[in-house]
Amino acid sequence: MRQALLTVITLMTALAGCHRAAPASPAAPPLVGDGAQITEAVFRHLFANNASAVQGRASVYCLRVDGPSDPSAALLAHFATNRPRVVAVSACTEGSDGVFVRGATSGARPGLVFAVGEIAIDGDRATATAAYFEGGLSAASYGYSLRRTAAGWEVVEQVLFMIS
Repeated sequence: MRQALLTVITLMTALAGCHRAAPASPAAPPLVGDGAQITEAVFRHLFANNASAVQGRASVYCLRVDGPSDPSAALLAHFATNRPRVVAVSACTEGSDGVFVRGATSGARPGLVFAVGEIAIDGDRATATAAYFEGGLSAASYGYSLRRTAAGWEVVEQVLFMIS
């Protein structure tokens, strides 16, 4: 019985490490290029697997790509039905008190900034870096390994680089 329990726990742990990207909004056109598809898969994985205090209770997810840049309109369209709402990072303010949509009223719930950085593709495998920022001393950065499947790019490993 103990061996069976250990086998189940091991299998559940292995499966928890794999996260298939949730389907895009039905109205969103397919993303063109591996880089955009990998970026979407990493964002979706990071939404569900981050160490922030606020997690899914955030008021908004603010997305950043390639340093300070906003994601493309096509990529944002893939998150149109996401809850919390997803916007470009330029629509948000970041500070020690948190992340907020520009013009938010006092007392508004804070959000999160998610950023995807470098992506390297080697055939059907890829690596990427990503991070989240919640405010003050709440942030983390990660490394990702992905593989291409028939359904698209899938995160197979997330490694914590730094957390505060």
